[in-house]
Amino acid sequence: MIFFELSDIISIIEICVNIALAFFLANFIQKNQVNSRTLKDYYIREMTNVHSELLKFLDDLDSNQINPQDVENCFFRLVANTNNLILCIEERYKLDSHTITQNILDLQSQIENDINFQTHYRANQGTNLTNNTINDIRTFRVNKLKTFHDLNNSINDYSKSLF
Repeated sequence: MIFFELSDIISIIEICVNIALAFFLANFIQKNQVNSRTLKDYYIREMTNVHSELLKFLDDLDSNQINPQDVENCFFRLVANTNNLILCIEERYKLDSHTITQNILDLQSQIENDINFQTHYRANQGTNLTNNTINDIRTFRVNKLKTFHDLNNSINDYSKSLF
């Protein structure tokens, strides 16, 4: 018969508790990191899709391949998609990213106030934007689209405490 002293029993219990705690923490941390990475990748991918859609839209505007009434629909879709996504991102990551939506709305206002756009709206044939508006679109592309990359970087850099 094997007899254990109290100190041996305490040591065995301590080892078992440490093993169980280590196993639990390893699984918890790993699961949390995988879930967090997956969610970050999803939001980054969705923002990249909106960015790509906006770039294609700007290309179509620049090359006069879109009708004025379709411009409204594109802006509506872009703003709706961006707003929904940004609301989720802000709630999850506590990031202020309304600048993106505001930039899109400012661009929409600029385009829809273009005299050529207004003239061609009823006929719904080509946007034929003025040179000033085309230059503004190009400036938007260079200066404002950086906010998409900044947001993706902020999402990627975000980390929160596990406990």
